[in-house]
Amino acid sequence: IVTLVAQDEQGRTVKATVKIVVKPEEPKCTAPAISEFTANKHEITVGDGVDFKIDINSDCFKKWIIWFNDGLQQPATGTNTHDKAWYRFTRAGTFIVTLVAQDEQGRTVKATVKIVVKPEEPKCTAPAISEFTANKHEITVGDGVDFKIDINSDCFKKWIIWFNDGLQQPATGTNTHDKAWYRFTRAGTFIVTLVAQ
Repeated sequence: IVTLVAQDEQGRTVKATVKIVVKPEEPKCTAPAISEFTANKHEITVGDGVDFKIDINSDCFKKWIIWFNDGLQQPATGTNTHDKAWYRFTRAGTFIVTLVAQDEQGRTVKATVKIVVKPEEPKCTAPAISEFTANKHEITVGDGVDFKIDINSDCFKKWIIWFNDGLQQPATGTNTHDKAWYRFTRAGTFIVTLVAQ
C-alpha cells in the first residue's frame, strides 16, 4: 500500500492510497525434468557392469548425480543433459539406483532404476569322491593298510585322510588319483575319513 499525504499551509492533510502487488520474479528457467533414466541390464551377476542412459530436460541444468546405493562406491556425476554412466557392481543384492538432476536454482528431480545383483557362479564344481577304498578291513596291530583315492573336481586343491586312532597326524596329498598307506599300532575300531577340498 503506497500512501500519498498532501498538506496545505494551514497544516490540513489529505491522504490517498494505492495498492501495489509485487509478484516474485519469474524463474529464469524451467525446473529440470528427467525424460529418460534407463539401465541396459536389470539382473546381473557380481562383477558385471551396467550402462545407464540419462536424458534431462532443463534450460538451466547444472549437474546430475547417480547414487548406486551399494554402500561401496562414491556416486557418479556429470554435467551433460544427454549422457551415459557405467558402473560395476561388486557385491550381491538388490539396489535402487537413484539419479538426481539439479538446476542452477537448486531445484532437484529424481528417478530410480532397480538392479538385482546375483552372487557369482562358482568357477568350478565341488569335489566328489568317486573312490575311497582300503585293501584290508580287518588287521592285526602293526599291519599296514593301502587306501585308494579317486576324486573328481576341476579345481581340486588337496585331500586329507584322518586315521582317527589318536596317534598320528593325517596323511595329505594333492593328486586326484592317489594312494596312501598307514600302519595301525594299537587295537581298536577306527573310522578312517577322507576329506577332499
